[in-house]
Amino acid sequence: MSLSRVVLSAMLPALLMGPANAHAQSLALDADRGCYGPGQRISLTGYGFTPDGDVALSAGGQQLGIGIADYDGIFAASLRAPALPFFEAELRFTATDQTYLLNRASTVVRLTSLGVRVTPATGDPARPRRIRARGFFGGRTLYAHVRRGDRVRNLRIGPLRGACRRADATRRLFPPSTDPGAYKLHFDTSRRFEPGVGGVARITYAVTIASAPNRSGAERASHSERWTLLAP
Repeated sequence: MSLSRVVLSAMLPALLMGPANAHAQSLALDADRGCYGPGQRISLTGYGFTPDGDVALSAGGQQLGIGIADYDGIFAASLRAPALPFFEAELRFTATDQTYLLNRASTVVRLTSLGVRVTPATGDPARPRRIRARGFFGGRTLYAHVRRGDRVRNLRIGPLRGACRRADATRRLFPPSTDPGAYKLHFDTSRRFEPGVGGVARITYAVTIASAPNRSGAERASHSERWTLLAP
């Protein structure tokens, strides 16, 4: 059974769900991974179905298609994970034997968006920031690249953990000597910034740091910052 490039985006409001109790069935339906990012291939394998029989695959109660199990009662389905309008969700897939409709098996997969949240986004540019990221499947470590013109500072943020590839760390993104001006802040899994490389999961912020006088009247990078998410 091959369900190639099934479009789920339009079905998300009806399909996304919270955790549910597993079915006590002799049949089985397995996913190849525990979590998927936007556009990643979800591969499902079912066991114990009627040999050479039809099997219907549904997601969140909506049927996606019908395929045929092989002579061992095994079938496979493949589709692309949709982009999410929010952080994470769970999606239940169910395979139903069309010869014996009471024979069915389900599995729940997690879906994640690609994102980075930096807090606080105001105050002294040199203050430590909490960085929470998710959906970076391309490597083991999250990095930040601070750019101004042709100059780039590459910073290691921390390890990516768990099935949905998350990071949570506190780091100083700008040094105390940071000059006012416009910066771009890129988050990805590359040790060094590589502009224009296709296939790299990257989140980019535009950061504008304004100047403010201190008590002696001299100017320094200070309390005025503006963060704008440019692109995932």
